[in-house]
Amino acid sequence: VDPSDAMLERAGERTPEAEFVQAGAEDLPFDDAHADAVASSFGLMFMDDPSAALAEMARVTRPGGRMVVSTWGHVDDCPGFAGIVAAIEFLKGSRATELLRTAFSMGDPDELAEIADDAGLDAVRVTSHTIDAEFDSLADIAQAYCTSLAIGDPTEAVALEGELVRTMAPWMRGESVAFPVPGLILQRSEEHTSELQ
Repeated sequence: VDPSDAMLERAGERTPEAEFVQAGAEDLPFDDAHADAVASSFGLMFMDDPSAALAEMARVTRPGGRMVVSTWGHVDDCPGFAGIVAAIEFLKGSRATELLRTAFSMGDPDELAEIADDAGLDAVRVTSHTIDAEFDSLADIAQAYCTSLAIGDPTEAVALEGELVRTMAPWMRGESVAFPVPGLILQRSEEHTSELQ
């Protein structure tokens, strides 16, 4: 499910055997208890009403089903990503990083639990996790962000790479780049799942 034509088209190209539906998470076009499992990967922070979206996800998940939602940690807790943001801002200004900052805007476990509570979800668990982001080179980072919504112009990749040399120095491992990225996972607790079964 996604409201964006472009994202649905890309998803269909990557996973042609799946069925995709155009809709917003705040108003899912499915019956109650429709799904065995519902997952939202790093999307909740972009939704207009995260609490309504969680309520809808819970509504369509069958009793005993699984519901898992992930968000990134705050940008301030991820200095490696902050280095990417700094390079983009130096090159293109703060407007270019608004969407990127939004991606890292829901990194407080208590805030996420409160959103779930506002949605009427009980017996949820929010846990913190850290993964390592790894890139083969600064050129790979520059290419990724110059072809995304951050800049949207592949011809800027060389200039961005030049800025990344400065901002990403602490995370360089030879030619490659690696840095920890924090995140949160919200899920129904095992107690809640077994209660519903």
